[in-house]
Amino acid sequence: MMMALKEEIMATTWALSTRIEELDRELALWRVAVGK
Repeated sequence: MMMALKEEIMATTWALSTRIEELDRELALWRVAVGK
């Protein structure tokens, strides 16, 4: 049980950090587009 939970948390964390990186890139593009 504990093992499955840990793997699930790791998968969620990995998915979140991937999503944050995507958002970071989008934000950088917006800054360039807006010119700030």
